[in-house]
Amino acid sequence: MDAHQPMQIDPPPMGLLPAALGVFGAALVLLSLPAAIAILSILDGRLIDRAQEWLSSGAALTPYLDLGRLGLSVALATVVRTAKEDQ
Repeated sequence: MDAHQPMQIDPPPMGLLPAALGVFGAALVLLSLPAAIAILSILDGRLIDRAQEWLSSGAALTPYLDLGRLGLSVALATVVRTAKEDQ
Protein backbone atom coordinates (compact mmCIF):
# COMPACT_ATOMS: atom_id res chain seq x y z
CA MET A 1 0.00 0.00 0.00
CA ASP A 2 1.31 3.41 -0.95
CA ALA A 3 1.93 5.77 1.98
CA HIS A 4 0.32 8.71 0.11
CA GLN A 5 -3.04 7.05 -0.58
CA PRO A 6 -5.78 7.35 2.07
CA MET A 7 -6.99 4.12 3.64
CA GLN A 8 -10.34 2.82 2.36
CA ILE A 9 -12.86 2.10 5.13
CA ASP A 10 -16.06 0.19 4.41
CA PRO A 11 -19.25 1.54 6.01
CA PRO A 12 -20.64 -0.57 8.88
CA PRO A 13 -23.47 -2.97 8.05
CA MET A 14 -27.04 -1.75 8.62
CA GLY A 15 -27.73 -4.41 11.27
CA LEU A 16 -24.99 -2.97 13.47
CA LEU A 17 -26.99 0.07 14.62
CA PRO A 18 -29.68 -1.82 16.62
CA ALA A 19 -27.03 -4.02 18.21
CA ALA A 20 -24.91 -1.00 19.15
CA LEU A 21 -27.95 0.76 20.62
CA GLY A 22 -28.79 -2.35 22.63
CA VAL A 23 -25.29 -2.60 24.04
CA PHE A 24 -25.32 1.14 24.83
CA GLY A 25 -28.69 0.84 26.57
CA ALA A 26 -27.59 -2.16 28.62
CA ALA A 27 -24.39 -0.37 29.66
CA LEU A 28 -26.38 2.72 30.63
CA VAL A 29 -28.73 0.68 32.82
CA LEU A 30 -25.87 -1.24 34.44
CA LEU A 31 -23.95 1.94 35.19
CA SER A 32 -26.92 3.91 36.53
CA LEU A 33 -28.43 1.16 38.69
CA PRO A 34 -25.91 1.46 41.59
CA ALA A 35 -26.41 5.23 41.67
CA ALA A 36 -30.19 4.81 41.77
CA ILE A 37 -29.92 2.31 44.63
CA ALA A 38 -27.61 4.67 46.52
CA ILE A 39 -30.02 7.58 46.09
CA LEU A 40 -32.98 5.49 47.24
CA SER A 41 -31.09 4.21 50.29
CA ILE A 42 -30.11 7.77 51.24
CA LEU A 43 -33.71 8.96 50.94
CA ASP A 44 -35.20 6.00 52.84
CA GLY A 45 -32.79 3.91 54.91
CA ARG A 46 -35.34 1.15 55.58
CA LEU A 47 -35.97 0.56 51.87
CA ILE A 48 -33.06 -1.88 51.55
CA ASP A 49 -34.30 -3.88 54.56
CA ARG A 50 -37.77 -4.19 53.04
CA ALA A 51 -36.29 -5.20 49.69
CA GLN A 52 -34.21 -7.93 51.34
CA GLU A 53 -37.33 -9.34 53.03
CA TRP A 54 -39.19 -9.30 49.72
CA LEU A 55 -36.33 -11.00 47.87
CA SER A 56 -35.92 -13.70 50.53
CA SER A 57 -39.52 -14.76 49.99
CA GLY A 58 -38.71 -15.45 46.34
CA ALA A 59 -36.02 -18.00 47.22
CA ALA A 60 -38.54 -20.80 46.72
CA LEU A 61 -38.61 -19.98 42.99
CA THR A 62 -34.90 -20.57 42.35
CA PRO A 63 -35.22 -24.27 41.36
CA TYR A 64 -37.70 -23.27 38.68
CA LEU A 65 -35.39 -20.54 37.42
CA ASP A 66 -32.54 -23.06 37.20
CA LEU A 67 -34.79 -25.43 35.27
CA GLY A 68 -35.73 -22.63 32.87
CA ARG A 69 -32.08 -21.75 32.35
CA LEU A 70 -31.28 -25.38 31.60
CA GLY A 71 -34.13 -25.55 29.08
CA LEU A 72 -32.98 -22.37 27.35
CA SER A 73 -29.41 -23.68 27.19
CA VAL A 74 -30.57 -26.90 25.53
CA ALA A 75 -32.72 -24.94 23.07
CA LEU A 76 -29.83 -22.61 22.21
CA ALA A 77 -27.46 -25.55 21.69
CA THR A 78 -30.01 -27.15 19.36
CA VAL A 79 -30.42 -23.96 17.33
CA VAL A 80 -26.66 -23.49 17.03
CA ARG A 81 -26.17 -27.12 16.02
CA THR A 82 -28.81 -26.99 13.28
CA ALA A 83 -27.91 -23.52 11.97
CA LYS A 84 -26.41 -23.28 8.53
CA GLU A 85 -23.34 -21.23 7.92
CA ASP A 86 -23.85 -17.94 6.06
CA GLN A 87 -22.24 -17.92 2.67
